[in-house]
Formats: sequence, C-alpha cells, structure tokens
Amino acid sequence: MLLLESSRNETTCPPWYTPDPADGECSFVHRLPQIVRQYGNSSELEMGFCMTVTNTSIVVAQCPYIPVSNNIRHLYHNIYRVLPTDLDEVNSSLCAPYNRRGYLCSDCKEGHGLAAYRYYGLMCVKCSHPTLMLGAYIILLFVPPTFSFFLFFLFKTNIHSGHLTSFIFFSHTIVTTMFFFPHLSILPQSLFGYWPLQIIMSFYAVWSLDFVQFLIPPFCVSPHLTTLQLISLGYVPSVYPLILCVVTFYLIQLHAKGNKCIVALWKPFKKLLKVEVKDLSSIIYTFGSFVLLSYGKNLFVSFSLFQQYFLVALDQNSNRLKTLQPLSTDLKTPFFSPAHAPYFVLGIVGGVVTVVLPLVLVLIFPTRIFPKLIPCCGLRRWHAMRTFMELFTGSYKDGTESGQRDYRFFAAIYFIGRIAVALGWATHAGPNTSLVQSYAWLITAMPFILVAVIFAFFKPHRRLCNNAIDVLLFLLLAKICLLFHFIYEVTVSEATLKVLGLIVLIDLAIPQAGYIAYITFRLVRWIYSAGFIKKNCCNGQEAYRLLPKL
Repeated sequence: MLLLESSRNETTCPPWYTPDPADGECSFVHRLPQIVRQYGNSSELEMGFCMTVTNTSIVVAQCPYIPVSNNIRHLYHNIYRVLPTDLDEVNSSLCAPYNRRGYLCSDCKEGHGLAAYRYYGLMCVKCSHPTLMLGAYIILLFVPPTFSFFLFFLFKTNIHSGHLTSFIFFSHTIVTTMFFFPHLSILPQSLFGYWPLQIIMSFYAVWSLDFVQFLIPPFCVSPHLTTLQLISLGYVPSVYPLILCVVTFYLIQLHAKGNKCIVALWKPFKKLLKVEVKDLSSIIYTFGSFVLLSYGKNLFVSFSLFQQYFLVALDQNSNRLKTLQPLSTDLKTPFFSPAHAPYFVLGIVGGVVTVVLPLVLVLIFPTRIFPKLIPCCGLRRWHAMRTFMELFTGSYKDGTESGQRDYRFFAAIYFIGRIAVALGWATHAGPNTSLVQSYAWLITAMPFILVAVIFAFFKPHRRLCNNAIDVLLFLLLAKICLLFHFIYEVTVSEATLKVLGLIVLIDLAIPQAGYIAYITFRLVRWIYSAGFIKKNCCNGQEAYRLLPKL
C-alpha cells in the first residue's frame, strides 16, 4: 500500500497507486499484467499470489499454498481478491486464510504446522499429538507401497499395455497440474462441494502412488517440519518400492545359492512366493510398473526442490519496480542459498535417476546404441534388461512386419509430455515471467492437440483401439485446459461458470468411469476362467472363451 512520503496519515493509496500532486487523488500508475489490477478506487491481487507490505516496499510473489477453508469464494471478485484499504490489515488479511504469518506468509502461525501431504498446498493446520501423528505418517508412507509391491509381485502384474499407459499419463497430468496449480480446486469446491473433486482425484492419485492423501483430512506431523523437508519426503512412496524390488531380487539370488540364513527366513513364505529363480519376469514386471507409476510423482518432487519463485517489489520511496533475489519453494529461503543447496542437489540427482534416465533408455532402446551400451556398462543380464525395456515399447509397432516402420520411440512421448507439463507450470511461477499468464492454459492445450494429431496420423500402436484411446485422452486433456482458460481468464456469468465447472468434473470423471468398467469386465473374465461361476450350458473355461476379447 503506497503512502505519501510526507505523512502516513494524510493520504492512503492502494497498492500500485500514487497520489496525484494536483488534486491528491490516487491514480493507478503501475500494473503487473494479470496479477495486480485496478478495481474501482482500490486494487486487487490475483488468486494464487502473496503480497507483503513493508516500510519501504510492496513485494509480490506466487504462493505455493492453498487456503485452509474451502469457502473463501466471497473474498474474491472473479479470481482476484480485493485488497484492504488499511495498510495494517494487508499482511494479516492475506495470510489469514492460510493460517500463516510473516514475510509472504512463509511461516505457520503459532501452534500450527505443515499438513502431511504436499497436495494440500503446504497448508498450515493445528498441531495436536505430534508424536502420534508422526507415527501415523510413517505408517502411511510405507504400508501402502509395501502392500502394492507384494500385490504386483505375487500376481506378476504388468501395467504397460497400450491403453493403460495413456490412461496413466492422463492421471499424472491431472494430478501434476493440480499440484502445480492447487487453486484449481477452489472453483469446483465452491460450486459443487468438495466431495466430487475429492473422489475423482483420489482415483487418479492411486496411479501416482498417492494412495490415501486425497482421502484423509490434512493433519500436522510436526510444527518443526520445514517446507523443503516435507517436499523431499515425497520421494519415499515412489522410490521405496523400487528399493524393495532390488532387495527382493538379491534375496532370491542368495536363496538360489543356498545361503542358510536366507533359506531359513524364506521357508515360511516358500509356498506363497512361488517364484523361480531363473524366471525373473515377476521382479522385472513389478520394477517396471513402479518406474512408470512413480514417474509423475518423482518429476513433481524434483521440480519443486529446484523451482524458483520470482519476486517483484514496488519501492515506495522511488516509486519504481524492481526484481528481488528469487526464492525456493520455501518462500523464506533464498534460492540456492546454503539452506536450499542440499535440497537443490537432491532434486537434481533424483530427477536424473528417476526422470531423465528412463527417458533416455526408452529413446535409445530401438536404436543400435542400446545393445552396445549394455556390455560397456558392465550389465551381464542382457535378457533381463531387454525384457524390462520391452515393457515400455511392447505395444508399439517394431518394424518386423512387412510395410511397418519402427514406432517404439513413441513410448518416450509420454515421458516427454509429463516433463513438458511440469516445466510449463514451473517456469511461469512468478509475476515477472516472460510467459503471458492469460494465455497459459491455451499454450498448455496446444501440445496435447498436436500429439493427438500425430497419433491419429501415424497410428504407432499395434492395436487400433489403443491408438483411438490415446487420441481421445489427449484431446480430452486439451479440452480441459481450454475450459480452465474460460473459467479463470474470461469474465462470464455465474450460471455459465457453473456449467463450465460441471463440464470439467464430467470430463475428469469420464476416463475413470471407462476404466472402472474395463477392470470390472476383466475381473468377470477372470472369475469365469477360474471356474468360480458355472452356468448350465458350459463350465467356467468355456464361458471365458465365449466372452468377447478386448
């Protein structure tokens, strides 16, 4: 809030206003496009941005938070919040919905701490029974991934079919967008309640190894847990199953060599875990499944650890805009400062190992480089490595049939697409970005349309139905982005806003409904094939054969 230099009590002007020397009226002389704008005799700040008024300047940066209360629509005019006219109320009123305080609302208020899961937008909630909550958090971090590991391992699950790969990409895109732009959740909640979006997102989150965080209310683990520490814990549910796969592989190898300790420990599970040592397909399928499922989550955590939040300040003495040193996701920690550097390195290493390496392997697998690379890296199990890579590329045409080209490199499009979505949202996380935010949703929709056209033209999958599913899901993502553009960037009536919000929820629900129906059908086929259900005319195996093939 800008004041006359002569006296703080004579004339008070809203932020980015200055008094006219002739008549003393406040006039709007500075504007950050799409972030701070004039609203009558006041000014307003776009949803998702924080402002702090100091004695010398007014600072604006994007907030990585979402409000604690879901019913805050009344605070906003369209998607802009009208700023208070009283200088002493600016900081407290802007931080209050987040249960926060301090510079750019970077600290939780007294007795509060960060919510356990990153989805809640670094929400500050009241801390009660921290020891009990810490134990519950540790259980939620490790138990669901352990259960899913044994489920995949025992049933030799392979999720790399063509249609399921595109669905997982769709799920990761929706969850990643919600993570990077958490204020998307405010509109559907205010119009239709919280539970429809909660149910839809909980189903999508399972495909990102976020098993429970959309289903349980936010709770505080510890008032001393920092933002960067909380983000780093996001690696645990995605990297932990991969470690389990590696440990299990070596345990099986030791068992095969007759290690007495391992044989004794393995004996109670021998009948349950019927895995031949020479047949490593179960371990390979499980490892490949978790690499695919964890890709979006690892990408988000890596980007969050080395993401910059830019600041713009209006100096009240010189009345000029200036750019300040960028901050990390923890808005009280300067970017690549001694406090941030270890997390930055962790994000780089985690991104290279879990994000870049799988992409590079998928890109070079169809080429002649891959067979030459295996012995150079000292990998002796060529068959196991080849089986692992064929999980990602097996549904694509490989050129072995006459008149076909090798389209296995199309498997990399899903990885590149995830990176492009995350990079698009991460790079415009600041008020002085070069990307015009009013067109951000339109720009995001364009690659989805382009990829849909490419898939429709080349038809890279072996099965035509997989090509059709890919095209439809990419077009659906583009449609959702266009709807968000109209919801958040175009002034429409309240009735139109309700209709658009309802269409978004329906579009989000369509793929889930389709795959629930698909899984139900496959379950029925499995029941028939197992002989659990018999009909008068035929037995279970015959009934299974009579069912249409997918």
